[in-house]
Amino acid sequence: MPDDLVPLTDTQLLYLTRHLLDPSDLTSHCLLTWVVDGQLDREALAVAVAAVHRRHEPLQAAYRAEPTPVAQVLDVDPPPLEELPDQPSVDAAIAALRALLAGELLVEEADVWRVAVASAGPHAVIGCVVHHIAFDGWSESVLARDLATAYNAVVRGRDPASVMAAPRRLAHVHRHYVRRRADPALHARREQQRIELADVPPLRWPTEPAEAAAAGPEMIHVSLPADVRAGVRRWSAQTGANEFTVLLAEYAAAFAEATGLRDFTIGVPVSQRHDQDLDDAIGCHTALTCIRLRGAALNGGAAGVSAVGRLFSTTRDVPFQDLIPPSGQSGEPLPPIFRTLFAVQDDTSVQLPLDDLRTTFVRQPYLDLPLDLYTELWPADDGLTLTVCFRPDTVARSCAATIAGLYEGRLRPSTTGGRP
Repeated sequence: MPDDLVPLTDTQLLYLTRHLLDPSDLTSHCLLTWVVDGQLDREALAVAVAAVHRRHEPLQAAYRAEPTPVAQVLDVDPPPLEELPDQPSVDAAIAALRALLAGELLVEEADVWRVAVASAGPHAVIGCVVHHIAFDGWSESVLARDLATAYNAVVRGRDPASVMAAPRRLAHVHRHYVRRRADPALHARREQQRIELADVPPLRWPTEPAEAAAAGPEMIHVSLPADVRAGVRRWSAQTGANEFTVLLAEYAAAFAEATGLRDFTIGVPVSQRHDQDLDDAIGCHTALTCIRLRGAALNGGAAGVSAVGRLFSTTRDVPFQDLIPPSGQSGEPLPPIFRTLFAVQDDTSVQLPLDDLRTTFVRQPYLDLPLDLYTELWPADDGLTLTVCFRPDTVARSCAATIAGLYEGRLRPSTTGGRP
């Protein structure tokens, strides 16, 4: 196959299928927002957008299902920098940009991302949306860094291409993926997981009435200071588990306590950036797997960490698409194998260091969610940011707040519940 035609990964095929079934679907739209203090050079920003577009092939590809699912790299123009009328406040500018960027992205026509800006007094707000088929959590910091590098080059009178890293070819990246999928041990783990998930009970949320979701998903935001992160590192050293396992184990305990559930599944995004040369590449380098949590895995502390570590070691490389059983003879649709997600984003902070300007990244709720609730941890200076994003028509805000509160309590060093 020519290098400009690259087969889609399982995860990309999922996003493409969802898009083709409903082009107005927003569950795969990744939204980024920065508030800028100072005089933003909009012409320089437009040039920077074009430079980032040209560097990253996933942003200039068409994602098509026929005749075979591929990403076709095209020589398409970068998205224009869209400008909104002046807004009365920063909050109004953020809301206006959110509404603007909540439109369709026609990925089959190489319409993959958009960038817009709005002024609010002495501030400017930059908004960006990228389709998940070409993007992942790690890509946020890559895009921010490259956008700032290109912008700063322009305002200094330099060609941005001369200061940016060489382009990363999509075909080269796909070869990494093919090698991973060819692992012969994957088949055995896949069959083991299918058996493990065969009798999972349906997830039932606490019965408190939920709210209408006319405005889309809501988000609970918690800032966790440096001592929390230091405590997680200590727990990791004491248990011999990695930090992700510690964080997932304490989340499983908090989720069980908040919901009363003792047997449930959680979806977990797993990075596919197994090689360092992918660290500076924008793209969808992730897969989703599913883990069933019950018994000792809900205990937290050392016992919970040990149980969760054993479970996740057998599931982490098995994409959830491989675990979906065939539909039953009744023809009734099967329930999803998970309705919640948990992720620890291991990328660097999404900073946009523009020369002579102060910028602040604003973490917003997702434009839409394909499931009920999504809990994420993000690096923030020396600490962590915890977000619990949920559909209020399915999950009561009080339930989401209880999950966030119990989880925060288990992670804080002053508590004993999460200590190993």
